[in-house]
Amino acid sequence: MTIASGSIQYQLGTAPVTGYGISYSAAERDSKLSGPVAEVVFDDSGKVDSQSLRAGLAETDFEKSEDNI
Repeated sequence: MTIASGSIQYQLGTAPVTGYGISYSAAERDSKLSGPVAEVVFDDSGKVDSQSLRAGLAETDFEKSEDNI
């Protein structure tokens, strides 16, 4: 799998601690977010696990709605 390199917009810090700001075109972004990378970034399986855990909790007066989580 080839990953687009993007364009470096800024660089800061000095070794061993550095940071980069990288921009990507829409096509490069879409390419990066396809396949197995999307599974990690969007964590759909983690969301499903979290929803199933919350569904199994006992309802009490202290229950929080999903809007507040």
